[in-house]
Amino acid sequence: MNKLKILFLAANPAVTPQLKLDEEIRAITEKIRSSEHRDALELISAWAVRPDDLIQLLNMHKPHILHFSGHGSETGEIYLMDNSGQPKSVSPRAMKALLTTLKDNIRLVLLNACYSQVQADSLKETVDFVVGMRASFDDSAAVIFSASFYRALGFARTVQEAYDQGVTALLLEGYPEEENTPDLLVRSGADGKTVLISEKAGESGQYASLLQQAEVMLAQNDYDGALAVLKTVPDASPLAGKANLYSGLALMFSAPFGRMSPGERTELEKFLRAAQKKLEDPLLALVCLAVLEIDYYHYHGRSSGSNINLAEIAERIHAKPLSGEDTVWIKRISMSSLARQKLGLQI
Repeated sequence: MNKLKILFLAANPAVTPQLKLDEEIRAITEKIRSSEHRDALELISAWAVRPDDLIQLLNMHKPHILHFSGHGSETGEIYLMDNSGQPKSVSPRAMKALLTTLKDNIRLVLLNACYSQVQADSLKETVDFVVGMRASFDDSAAVIFSASFYRALGFARTVQEAYDQGVTALLLEGYPEEENTPDLLVRSGADGKTVLISEKAGESGQYASLLQQAEVMLAQNDYDGALAVLKTVPDASPLAGKANLYSGLALMFSAPFGRMSPGERTELEKFLRAAQKKLEDPLLALVCLAVLEIDYYHYHGRSSGSNINLAEIAERIHAKPLSGEDTVWIKRISMSSLARQKLGLQI
């Protein structure tokens, strides 16, 4: 896996004591952002979660870590919300059935709720690692523990080390009475010394830094410098698609189509085609290919031979507008009014 995907689920029905869930997600986000391998983790949050949302969200995101923050009962249920905003309990049996059916990529479950060890115990043979709470858990302490736990993962620490760092943070922040509340359960056959982030996370962080350098160079019109940096990102890297896209942009910015040689055009198309294949959202690469097709013909009187479906790309732009970042790049491309018209670009 290229990124460790964390699905953070929160529920705090109005009739239950209000928890610091917003502070918790903020603290986790900050700790991840300040970690060494921040680019190797992806944090997704969902709020006011209802029971059916569990099935929907697990199908959608297929996380590696499932995190729940909210209330729990002494008998082991966790509380979600029903359609009227009232508490809706989910039993350990129901949670086990859910994760047996929809386990997919899940390696770890963190139940940041009071008395959730009962739930954790029911899941310990279904999921490699489960963290539950033995008793009630102070709200501020819960925030400290979870944020420190994820920070450790972001520094490529093992699951056991992440748990230990969470407990240590409780002691350092003045919550010695909560030291024994969290409990880490490890499935038989699993190893607490496991590092969950990709083994190539360090490389990904290095290449993310190179992409940032290239972005700065593109902004400063140093296109040769950007291309030189981007060539050092290997094709096997998860960030190769973006490197290919930036390489294509560098060529488009530096050589207007009227002065572009056939060799330069071929190299540009090679970069854009590679970006199209590798990027999760290739819309900007497709737009660049379409501009190449239209304006190469416009300037040279013949097709580039790219076989681009212009109508389909225009439809995609209309259905899903370009992001703010993509719009910035598009504005810098020297394109004809014909290209703008055919693609429906209003920028």
